[in-house]
Amino acid sequence: MHSRMQSNSIQKLNAEYNLFHGIFVLQSNIGNPREFSMLELAQLVLGLTGSESKIVYQPLPYDDPRQRRPDITLAKEKLNWKPTVQLEEGLIEVISYFKKVLSK
Repeated sequence: MHSRMQSNSIQKLNAEYNLFHGIFVLQSNIGNPREFSMLELAQLVLGLTGSESKIVYQPLPYDDPRQRRPDITLAKEKLNWKPTVQLEEGLIEVISYFKKVLSK
């Protein structure tokens, strides 16, 4: 299984704002620690878009990490930040945006 994490641009901007207005200089992950498989993501996108596209399975690059789950402890502690947008909610926003852009 191959997994990814989800992060919302607005969430990242809020964390960056907190970072730039403080003296916090350590590296910190900003993302959502909820992990899901690429298959789960693909199925969710197909469902939300109503697409009849088929899922195609391809081998992973040899150096691609199997799991990606950021440790956001520093962001929580030093930036007073935590993810607020759930995956489905963020996808709905992105899908809506691209429907508008592509319909022009």
